[in-house]
Amino acid sequence: EGDRDAAVDRPPRRLSLFSHQHFGVAAALARRNVVVATGTASGKSVCYNAPVLQALTSDAAATALYLFPTKALAQDQLRALRVMLRA
Repeated sequence: EGDRDAAVDRPPRRLSLFSHQHFGVAAALARRNVVVATGTASGKSVCYNAPVLQALTSDAAATALYLFPTKALAQDQLRALRVMLRA
């Protein structure tokens, strides 16, 4: 519980984005269709996680549904999302 209280007292950290993440997030926030094609483990998930987190934090009625083709991929993406939430 002490960690949660400490997090409230410090300013939020900013994520450093690669160019494909910056442009992908910007396009998604502008409600444009986005296709991101980069190598494995290049951070493509930021392109959809950041806009989802923005919507969830700015609209109490917002919801999100994530669909992944495998349980392993879903668990990997959940870990990445948790890292973003700690940032």
